[in-house]
Amino acid sequence: MLNRVLRWTHLPAVVVMVVGCITVVTMLTIPSVSAIAVLPGMAMIAQGTVLLARSSFPVWTLGGCVGLDAVVIVATSGETGSGALAVIVASYSLIRMRPTLRSAQYLVSAAVFTATISSIALLSNPEFSAVVAVGASLVRVFVQNALPAVVADVAATRTRLVQAYRERAEHAERDRQAEVDRALQDERTALARELHDIAAHHLTGIIVSIQAAAVLLRNNQTVDVDMYLKTAIGEANRTLDQLRATVGLLRDGNGDDLVLSPTLDDIADLVAAVRGRGSPIDFHRDPRTPSVIMEMSPTERVTVFRMVQESLANVVQHAPGAACTVEIVSGADLVTVTVTNDAPQSSTTRIDDAHLPTSGLGLIGMRERAHLIGADLRVEPIPGGGWQNRLVVAAPKRTR
Repeated sequence: MLNRVLRWTHLPAVVVMVVGCITVVTMLTIPSVSAIAVLPGMAMIAQGTVLLARSSFPVWTLGGCVGLDAVVIVATSGETGSGALAVIVASYSLIRMRPTLRSAQYLVSAAVFTATISSIALLSNPEFSAVVAVGASLVRVFVQNALPAVVADVAATRTRLVQAYRERAEHAERDRQAEVDRALQDERTALARELHDIAAHHLTGIIVSIQAAAVLLRNNQTVDVDMYLKTAIGEANRTLDQLRATVGLLRDGNGDDLVLSPTLDDIADLVAAVRGRGSPIDFHRDPRTPSVIMEMSPTERVTVFRMVQESLANVVQHAPGAACTVEIVSGADLVTVTVTNDAPQSSTTRIDDAHLPTSGLGLIGMRERAHLIGADLRVEPIPGGGWQNRLVVAAPKRTR
């Protein structure tokens, strides 16, 4: 309640009017009081009324208060300073609400006017010398005009500083929230990429195996049906195991590397699994490749593994029966992983009117992974209707 009263805009005006009323009442209680004696109190009441407009018209408010103060100064030969309170409030309000050069000019004009009137009034009184008259006048304008202006300027500067700090804090909060949003988006992208790479590859193998089994059953060739069904079951189990591992890593809060770091043997097993489903695939690597792969960071190894995995899945989807080559070459500065396939060939173990699902997200994921480790990925057709995916990764420093 007290804070609301202290923040009330018209509180200074009311205080000035109350003081003026008290002054008038006090003077009227004195016997044979003159009209001049009640003039200061009446002027203060008038000044309080003028101060009611200080928020909307600070310049005119200052002029009114200074004019009424001058009337009191002249009427009392400069001895009474009862009008100073209202002038102090008006001077403060002008600089506080309109801190401009024009406002300062108005304030200086008011101070010069008051100093002149006060000096003349005091010099008309034989009790004051010229030095005292001028000195008192300067003190009056310092208290009434200069000091309130300085306080108002300090308050305005503090307000601007607080506002600057507030804006800086808000800007920092927006940046922090944007950073959080980017981090969340990166996590969602990484999770989506990982789930796609896990599911798409194995589900492609499951679909191909079931399709092949269906063709064999339709042609009454039941000899290899059991093999294809076991292959499909194995792919389904591997998919489930990898999904469980991914979910477990996420629940433990260690989702930066969503899979364990694969080795060259994992890549060889991947190639063998796809070859076992009937795709003719050759795998070539130089003698240095195993050690170089192990010296790579976990993220780099995952990128290489997922690139080969997605490339083979695309071969099965878009080039069934085509000859394919997976090659890893380890140089002094670069490790080059290349997956190349010939043009699609007809297959007796594929249903002609069936279509494997495709989303186009595999290539996007490959590019994102390559970008994360600063590798170069090229995906392009080759002469003869084939296709080639090439990933170039900087070799680990220890191998240079």
